[in-house]
Amino acid sequence: MATGPDSPAAAPVTAARTSRHNGLDFKVAASLFALAVISFAVAWGFRPGASGPPNLPPPVDLDINFTGTSPPLTLNIDSYLVQTSNSQFVLKVNAAGTFQPKQKMITWLMSVQGLNGYICTPSPYQGSVQRIGSEDYLIQQTSPVPADNDTFLIVHLCWNGDPPLTVQDSYFSADLPEVLAPDQVGTLTRGLQLTGTSLSAYTLAESMEPTSISPEAWYWQSPLSTAPGSPAGAAMPVFGSSILGIQHDNNNTFISGIFFGIAGGALISAISFIPGIVQDRKAKQGASASSGKPPHSEGPADQEVVRPAPDTR
Repeated sequence: MATGPDSPAAAPVTAARTSRHNGLDFKVAASLFALAVISFAVAWGFRPGASGPPNLPPPVDLDINFTGTSPPLTLNIDSYLVQTSNSQFVLKVNAAGTFQPKQKMITWLMSVQGLNGYICTPSPYQGSVQRIGSEDYLIQQTSPVPADNDTFLIVHLCWNGDPPLTVQDSYFSADLPEVLAPDQVGTLTRGLQLTGTSLSAYTLAESMEPTSISPEAWYWQSPLSTAPGSPAGAAMPVFGSSILGIQHDNNNTFISGIFFGIAGGALISAISFIPGIVQDRKAKQGASASSGKPPHSEGPADQEVVRPAPDTR
């Protein structure tokens, strides 16, 4: 009896070996695809964040004038941009000054332009607020002249969106607005304060050096002037970067690159198995069609049916 590779007896053995080979290729390809997906997910998770300070919308413009009463002899304005939570910011504007010896009252008017938000001054200090357009306000108040050069103007501004301060990954950007007080003599102190993050961890980039610092706040003081080139007469952008954060981003970039490489290699290797798997499946389907039998599948139809013995009694 012939038992060569072309004999009928050898055909089932060859087909079985081919089937096992095809099944192994499919398992390897599936494993490589799974490795590619997992590696890609890990690489995506390690992607570095922002590569530079985030962009900001145009800042608000503040203009303080005095009407109906004598203006202050000197005027000192504080404008502090404060991060109260991860997504909430408030600009706190306070003003104090010196007045005429017998002056009893002071009337001030503040115009706010370009505010994508609302006036959020605490109720004891709220003045008359008039909204002009969608992003402009007029605030007016007449108050007693305080003793001992105390604060007489308090205004808080809050944002609904597009705040003038953004902290993103290893960078932050802030835009401290201009505060104009025409014909007034004094100082403007602008401050920046973060909540939950120490500004000492950041390094200024292309920004004016602060005149004083604390762990969570930086301050810039300048003469109160509207002259061209005066710091007080223009918005002041502030950009910062964290050295430790950038180093962390670089490490993440390296790890992300490794896993992206693993994902790419695994995907290419998995794709290389596809033509063989498809070709073998087509060959198997063609062989089944030529023999008039459906492709082999293990199931109840391929199992031997055991019939009970006839009753001879």
